[in-house]
Amino acid sequence: MGITVSEPLDAAIPTDEGKVERFGPIFWRSAFSGEGYPQREPKRMPAEVTLALTERSIVVVPPPGAAGVRIPYEAVVDVATSAKSSSVVIVTSVCGRYDIFTFILKQEQNERSSEIAKAAIALLKARVAASRTMTHN
Repeated sequence: MGITVSEPLDAAIPTDEGKVERFGPIFWRSAFSGEGYPQREPKRMPAEVTLALTERSIVVVPPPGAAGVRIPYEAVVDVATSAKSSSVVIVTSVCGRYDIFTFILKQEQNERSSEIAKAAIALLKARVAASRTMTHN
């Protein structure tokens, strides 16, 4: 298919992918079906990152010196809220990859965390759908 999910060191928000919506700081970790996810929780520790949704991809901007990730919308299979928490968004992409984003604000703002997660899901789903429309035309 020619689609790749890349994990560049010190990933940055692309300047050539149109309008960008930023969310963060949030917590992110990846998991893989080959490691037993979703039946088993991922062993990786969550990293505090910025989530950027461009018009063409999901970009995880890590702290300096760490690897981020760029997922083109064409590689996204599903976007859903975790059954355990409405503040957790799970992006499933090709080859059994899962990227888990946890929107956590200060404790007294827990309801707001869920609202932000819902906004991110709505935007992600719209951009994935738009990408699929452009790909099939």
